[in-house]
Amino acid sequence: MKSQIILVLSVFCALTSVIIAQEKGEIIFSNNSAFLNADKLIKGDLFSHSDQISKLSLELTESQKLQAAIRNRKDIVIPFVLNSFVGFGVGSFVQQDNFGGILGLTCDVTGIVGIASGVFVWILGTYYYNIARIQYTSYGDQTNIYKSYDSNGIHFSDDHFIRAVSNAMYTSAEYNQYSLLTSFTMPLVITGAVLLVGSKIFQMIRPVVFAEDYNKKLGESLGVLIAYDIGVKKKYVNHNLEDVYSLNISFKY
Repeated sequence: MKSQIILVLSVFCALTSVIIAQEKGEIIFSNNSAFLNADKLIKGDLFSHSDQISKLSLELTESQKLQAAIRNRKDIVIPFVLNSFVGFGVGSFVQQDNFGGILGLTCDVTGIVGIASGVFVWILGTYYYNIARIQYTSYGDQTNIYKSYDSNGIHFSDDHFIRAVSNAMYTSAEYNQYSLLTSFTMPLVITGAVLLVGSKIFQMIRPVVFAEDYNKKLGESLGVLIAYDIGVKKKYVNHNLEDVYSLNISFKY
């Protein structure tokens, strides 16, 4: 009698757990081991474990395949937004695309360093230029230059004197440093700007390309077709019927 009561209670508990799981949208798998192994391989490295996943998919039910595809498919919207507005490969890292993330991070950091270096070099060059200008236009230096030329018995007009001071400034060590430093300013700034623009374009495209390739490989490995399409739906916006575009994801098997 006790064994029968225990059996009835066990069946009741099992049915209750199934109902609760179904209400939560969970799927109860008859072959949980194969599903978990396939899921682990997908999360580890889909492209390297593709053949093993394909073999395990033969042991999975259609519901299990669909669930594995839903759990592991890559989204586009959030990585695209993060890469577009935050940058530094953040969206690609969220998408678990290490190549795209590292490349985006490297290009953004290098671009910023390039622009910052160009600005710093320009500021430093301006500093040396001001030293040269102040040094050779001060009264004491003007007098020394005037006397040095006057000692040779040569008379200079004011115009000649100004040109002598200017020549002294433009041949000074400080001015040479200014010329050398500022010659790097524009190349550094332009290179940094090109890197930032190129990185931004790459980071906006990469999440779409990666998600498409990843989901295609995921579908092939599981035997599930994951398709994307852009749909147009009619929706009331502020009491007006308007066309609303949406990205739809469908699964077929």
